[in-house]
Amino acid sequence: MSSETAFDISSTGVAPSTIHDGELSGQEDFDPCFSSVLSSDFEPVVCTPPSETETFETVQNGRAVPAPGAGVINLDVPTFDGTGFATDYLRGLKARSMLAGFTEKDDRDLIEHTLFVEGLKGSAKVWYKTEVTKEIRASWDGLKEAFATQFHEKTAHEEETERLVYEIVHFKRGPIESLRDFLLRADALMERIYTKDHERMLCRSLFSGLWEGGYESPIASIIREYLASRQLLDKSGQMVSKACTYSDMLYAFVYASR
Repeated sequence: MSSETAFDISSTGVAPSTIHDGELSGQEDFDPCFSSVLSSDFEPVVCTPPSETETFETVQNGRAVPAPGAGVINLDVPTFDGTGFATDYLRGLKARSMLAGFTEKDDRDLIEHTLFVEGLKGSAKVWYKTEVTKEIRASWDGLKEAFATQFHEKTAHEEETERLVYEIVHFKRGPIESLRDFLLRADALMERIYTKDHERMLCRSLFSGLWEGGYESPIASIIREYLASRQLLDKSGQMVSKACTYSDMLYAFVYASR
């Protein structure tokens, strides 16, 4: 889930590191930081400009920023551990860059990019270290896109579709369920189906759901005979799902019930 953690960069005592292709050498989990950040109450902290002798390092996009530990204190970093809402985490980063007083988009992107990496915890941090390429890490837009894809938040529609598919795949006749009740349940399920793929899945489940103890029930044998006569089964006896419709299955059940 997203939360916040206090991070005092100046207390780390980290010496300047050399950056190659967007990667820091000498400190495994650190990204370049900046001369202005937010304090714990989210008010801008204005740091004094670096002197001419202060060490600078060049980040991956060619912009110069202070080396780690230069004039940065009390940084409240939003955190994300792979649970919760990824969009909330990104919005939190954006809010901090804006409230800090950055007016240039490149500056805001730079601080958001750095805070993003620092705030990753748990499975999100593992994902970043093991699956995100150097090319993606070097681009803030690319990194945001990869992050949103990896930790995609399912909509209510997507969750309902997952439940529907689960019900279709596991649909079968109960041990003492009448054929009539079995078909009534199938009708109720069919009313929720809105794609041909789901309809074909239900046809397969209607047929396989008639097997008893791993063996084909008598009524399933009759239905198989009907489907074969309509060329809805292939040579191996498997259903030709693209050809078979729910109406075909209903006719097969009517035929078997005579």
